[in-house]
Amino acid sequence: MLCCSRQLGVSVLPRDRQHVLTALAELLGECINGGQGRIAVITGPAACGKTALTDALMEHAAALDVTCLSAVCSLSEKSLPLSVAGQIYHNLTLVNTDSAESARIQDEMAAATRMAAAAQMLDQPPSANGWLRIAHGFWLPLLRVAQRRPLLIIVDNLDHADPPSIQLLFYLVRRLRTAGIMVVFTATEQPGVNSLLDIDLPWHSYARRFTLGPLSRETVADMVGQALGERVGQRLGARCHELSGGSFILVNALIADSRAALATGMEPAEPVVGDHFSRAVVALLHRNGPAVRQVARAIAILADNACTERVATLLDMDANLVERAMDTLVATGLLDDTAPGATRFRHAAARTAVFQELYSQERNDLHVRAAHLLYGEGMAATAIAAHLIEAAYAKPGWAADTLREAGEQAMLSDQLELSVQCLRLAAQTSDDTLVTEQLARAEWLLNPSTAARLVSSLATAAQEDNLEPRNMHKLVRYLLWHGNMDEAVDALKRLTASAEELDEEDAAELEITQQWLRSSYPAMLTHVRLASVPVAGTTPAAASLHMQAATALITVLKEGPKEEVLRRAEEVLRSSHLDSTEVDAVESALFTLIYAERTDLATPWADHLYEMATRRRSPTWRALITAFQAEIALRQGDLLKAEEYADKALRILPPRAWGVWIGILVTPLLHATTEMDKHEVTMRHLRQRVPDAIFQTRYGLHYLNARARYYLATNHVHVALRDFLLCGRLMREWGLDTPALVPWRSGAAEAYLKLGEPERARKLIQEQVGLPGGESPRVRGNTLRVMAATSEPADRPELLSEAVKLLQESGDRLELAYALTDLTHAFDRLGDSARARLTGNMADSVASGCHAVRLRRSIPFGPDPGTLVADEIGRSARALSDAEQRVASLAAAGHTNREIAGKLFITVSTVEQHLTRIYRKLGVNGRSDLPMLFQPGGPPPVGIQTRPLPARGSAVENGAQGAGQFAAPARVARAPGNVEVRPDQRRA
Repeated sequence: MLCCSRQLGVSVLPRDRQHVLTALAELLGECINGGQGRIAVITGPAACGKTALTDALMEHAAALDVTCLSAVCSLSEKSLPLSVAGQIYHNLTLVNTDSAESARIQDEMAAATRMAAAAQMLDQPPSANGWLRIAHGFWLPLLRVAQRRPLLIIVDNLDHADPPSIQLLFYLVRRLRTAGIMVVFTATEQPGVNSLLDIDLPWHSYARRFTLGPLSRETVADMVGQALGERVGQRLGARCHELSGGSFILVNALIADSRAALATGMEPAEPVVGDHFSRAVVALLHRNGPAVRQVARAIAILADNACTERVATLLDMDANLVERAMDTLVATGLLDDTAPGATRFRHAAARTAVFQELYSQERNDLHVRAAHLLYGEGMAATAIAAHLIEAAYAKPGWAADTLREAGEQAMLSDQLELSVQCLRLAAQTSDDTLVTEQLARAEWLLNPSTAARLVSSLATAAQEDNLEPRNMHKLVRYLLWHGNMDEAVDALKRLTASAEELDEEDAAELEITQQWLRSSYPAMLTHVRLASVPVAGTTPAAASLHMQAATALITVLKEGPKEEVLRRAEEVLRSSHLDSTEVDAVESALFTLIYAERTDLATPWADHLYEMATRRRSPTWRALITAFQAEIALRQGDLLKAEEYADKALRILPPRAWGVWIGILVTPLLHATTEMDKHEVTMRHLRQRVPDAIFQTRYGLHYLNARARYYLATNHVHVALRDFLLCGRLMREWGLDTPALVPWRSGAAEAYLKLGEPERARKLIQEQVGLPGGESPRVRGNTLRVMAATSEPADRPELLSEAVKLLQESGDRLELAYALTDLTHAFDRLGDSARARLTGNMADSVASGCHAVRLRRSIPFGPDPGTLVADEIGRSARALSDAEQRVASLAAAGHTNREIAGKLFITVSTVEQHLTRIYRKLGVNGRSDLPMLFQPGGPPPVGIQTRPLPARGSAVENGAQGAGQFAAPARVARAPGNVEVRPDQRRA
């Protein structure tokens, strides 16, 4: 019976090796029972389990009372004469009971060692007679032991044995046929021929050879399961085999690393690759010859560009020797034989471990040689630059040129970190402003604040007239981003002064810059005299798109939304690749849609741009697009989402990196937290210092309005009024006085109402009626709502009713909630408590969906914000039958009686009867009141899928108490001051 149950390291003997152990045990049995000599040779890759197999055989032999002698060969002792034979002699003296014979053996071994050492020093073989006497003296003691009981001799790693010991072993194996001795040799398969294993032993009939291959997938799973548990083995076994290539030592290393992780309480979904694995990789390298180690290091250096020919060239080594070394690395489990050319490590940790074996200077030299090699082959600049970066090599000439080219290629392929690394290294040995501008562009895409020092360098170059016009345009944008207005003015003056000398492309770029300044940095126009730039010929495509964006934005601000303008804006967004030079174009195009109150278009474009920014791996673009999404969410009335987007943008880029564009980010955050009654959060953001230059930009207008809203909400009315009026003064001075941008008059009017100055409020809100952009549903609804607060109570319902309809159309849910709240107060003031209760519940429902905590507290008749109770509208709607609810919902959606009949497969007469009962149960005058009850925000009727409002809106604080009614009488309402609100003005 085979006796082998000893634990081997972290794994028992694998089942792939059991049949070899059985065969070895049979050979040993023949030696024991027949008194015949036997030889076994076990070969295979380094650390494939040969030693574990011989250990198991020795355990089995010891159980059978077999004398066991062993020797381990070492590469470090290969030059020591008889180091292996000496181990066998030493073990022999330990088992020999005859002390005199043991002493004699030691004396003979000492004499043999001296003879072999002397011959080695003379570089001559020992004399024939002397060596024969030594060999015979080596043989006889072993024979005498074997005569008493069977003898097993194991020599591990024979390929590392010293030559004199090999000669003695030769002498031994030739005389084993009739001796009860079994000798087992293990050896690592290496390139070349081993004289003992490949020439001498195969000719002996009593010799057998066993070749060990990699462990099978099933065996590895068994090993993992036995060591870590069956469930873990099933989960990790296949992956362990993939990472180890079936290497015995690597499998055990993965088991050890995973066991350590399991001991901490975690259950890894993947095998843990840690210190044990790295040490096993190093051990594998050192158990192979120097050629194998060199090839492994070259493959680690060349990485994805490694192949037999390149490795041979890099190492100046014969290609056949390289190929054999690669075969060895595949056999040991380090290289993946499924990869093309088998030149890829199975795990990055293996490559790292190989790297760590190199001294830094040696590693750098190899990288420089690899860069030269790839450059000579005409490889991609990024592939060459990777080696130059590792070696920090950027000498002027081919290396510096390659780094610049690689930086540009990496930026185009969205490898921004690599681009920055290349360009930083190139800039160390170059004072070319082109390299500085490239580096500034790449760093801006990662974090604008890191590019600030480069912008200063470019500004200095501009002052010294060392900057090309096309780079001057980029410099102006960088300077404006960071709020460096004086330097931006200086750079722009230099451009405009040389306008007549510019080529076609630079002239077009100057015109774009000037057009962009009109809408986004209008204060600049007071410092710079714009140049007349006649752009002739064909404008480059990129410049044309930038011009479309700048023109679209200024048009929507000055003339209001037009279909052609929106089409142009979408064309710009469709063509954008989110380069650093496109930030103004993308922002202009997207805000064209936002200011045109087409958040239904802006939302999918912002989502698309965010996905693109993620693919481009640009934190700056991700932060910007997220800030744009916050503004869109704010105008949709989704306060919670606006806050979440803004917070996310701040996590991507810190406040200092935003420059004056912080206004775009902070505005929705201030609005949302104010309306959500998070005043401490609002105040924390207000305390965050913003650049002074922000108030010379369009973004500063948004910031002033948001800040004023907070002050108005917290009853700092005079401070709020100051900000509203400042905002208005700037907008008028800059020629951007449109409520689509910032409805400052509405805010100021509400402030005046709180101060008890209704005439001033009335005058301001009347001015807003006829302004560009004032006819859009959102702005018109807001205007009518505030106008109602300045009117007589009896005249308010008509204005508020119209405002509600417009705001439902616009999708501004928060402004709708404010209008409904005013409507509630109006009903209550007129003594119509039933309508006030219905409207109040509707207002609360809409405000709740917006998370407008502050507004909900001001709604009379609404549910307690802290409780979840059914509102009056819900109860009223549920009083209807299913059939009545279906008819009511379709009528609320604007369908005629005939259309409702067709959709529900009933007669027109039945529809009319249903509507009569619906009006009576709900207490409304007609179908014009139904949209108020059956739009989202109230409970959806049973069996009806209601059409959701477009997710649009903006937060508007209402400081006045208004009045209104659901259905407006068919008469012309007159606002105070005889401003007639005609029916044709009720639509956008």
